[in-house]
Amino acid sequence: QGEMPLTYLIKSSQEDDLRILFEELEELEDRGRILDFISKPNSSGSTPLHVACSMNSPRKAALLMKNGAKVQPDNQDAVAVADIMISLINSDKEEDKKMFDQMMDLPNIKDFVNLKDRNGTTALHAACQRNSPKKAALLLINGAKVQPDHQDEMPIFSLIKSIEDDHLERFCEYLLEEKVNISDFLNKPNSSGATPVEKLFSNGDWQGALSLWCFGATPPGEGEMLMEHAGLHPLGIQHVVECPALVPWLQKWSSSSGVDKEEAEQTIRALFVDTSVTVIFIPVFGKEEEKKKELRRNVKDWNRGGTRPKCEKTKMIMMN
Repeated sequence: QGEMPLTYLIKSSQEDDLRILFEELEELEDRGRILDFISKPNSSGSTPLHVACSMNSPRKAALLMKNGAKVQPDNQDAVAVADIMISLINSDKEEDKKMFDQMMDLPNIKDFVNLKDRNGTTALHAACQRNSPKKAALLLINGAKVQPDHQDEMPIFSLIKSIEDDHLERFCEYLLEEKVNISDFLNKPNSSGATPVEKLFSNGDWQGALSLWCFGATPPGEGEMLMEHAGLHPLGIQHVVECPALVPWLQKWSSSSGVDKEEAEQTIRALFVDTSVTVIFIPVFGKEEEKKKELRRNVKDWNRGGTRPKCEKTKMIMMN
């Protein structure tokens, strides 16, 4: 039938058969023969890894990956592995979430995280489309590259297009909290040269552009376009307030109740009497990470408030 011996174990209904085999193979010294046994294709060109992925068996695929299965970019194995990783990202099943985490723990996962499916979609694209910052963080930590798909879409573009106002901000906040280097994620242009900030400008979303700027994105034209689209004074005086004094008042507002909370809210609201103030920057240079996290939570809570009419069009942004 043209099948390789290993294929029969992959197709077996006994989940542990393949694991037991690999445990036995660890005792053998001829690693070259083992790798040939794991990766050699059958008469139709399908490798054991391709068979496992085609059967939607991520556990067996992970075993093969862990034990030395190799793929070449853009071949059918690469597409099959990308498909199964993306299916795990898109699944709501707890067992699939655990399987994805286990796959990210593979010692050689860097060989697989950048593979693309037939549409040029990577696992990082899928994590962004799914609005799953935890999975995106794991992928970036494990070597995922920021690259365009076949439609020239960068991973972050799906977050920019989201109809939910805070998806992009929450996503970036989580990545920063996990200490992920997000410079490429925020700044890398697609093949046409469009950066995420420019994409936000083209959508008329200057507040989103400001948020990305504060997370570390580089504005085009040394910030001139940002000023133009945001309607800001070039010197940052008329419409932007830098206000470190907000930090203790926000902390008091978040942690108190009753009269104390009302007092803190009134004090903060007083900063918004001038209706031309559209953005308040809170500098956090030199602050400890725990203090930054606490402040970020307080700012997020304030920005979501819908009961403060003077603040509805005003946004607080942390300056890292």
